Amino acid sequence: VYFTCMRIMTEAIAKIPIKIYKGDEKDKEHQVYKLLALRPNPYMTPSDYAKAVEFNRLHWGHSVVVIDWNRRTGELRGLYPLNMQFVKILVDDASVIKTGKQKSATAKLYYLYTDPTNQQEYLYRSEDVLHFKGFTPDGITGKSVRSYLGELLENAQSAQQFTNKHFKEGLMSRVVVQYTGD
Repeated sequence: VYFTCMRIMTEAIAKIPIKIYKGDEKDKEHQVYKLLALRPNPYMTPSDYAKAVEFNRLHWGHSVVVIDWNRRTGELRGLYPLNMQFVKILVDDASVIKTGKQKSATAKLYYLYTDPTNQQEYLYRSEDVLHFKGFTPDGITGKSVRSYLGELLENAQSAQQFTNKHFKEGLMSRVVVQYTGD
């Protein structure tokens, strides 16, 4: 059932047409349109890209996509979804992480990706990623559908065990009363 639901959701998202507007007119020449509608990266079709992003968002609670762009020209070269199993989100509220230009003293978000093939670590700034969240208790990380469903089932089982126990005891709770007065 879980797999079927995931497949339906990911395929539904992949079917949504990509539209970029400049004012009231569609802009098919925009670089973001060309990436999302034609080829997000050399390894994925637009459908594969959308399915990967949505799968990660549902299965892990959130999805992180690295934006590969030329910092001097602003040209976008690709969008690469990361395997969320190997991503850690870091909140640097003490300005411990140094990545060159530090413009503000506010807390920054960083995404640490550990490549599973060679264990090399990559640190991405929040400006260099797209972060798609599902249910989020804190606004930073998402809660996966499977963990939410797992908690729901666990709570239902606990409630059923509690009810069964009370039926076995004749719907009576055992209580000890200690009285210290006359």
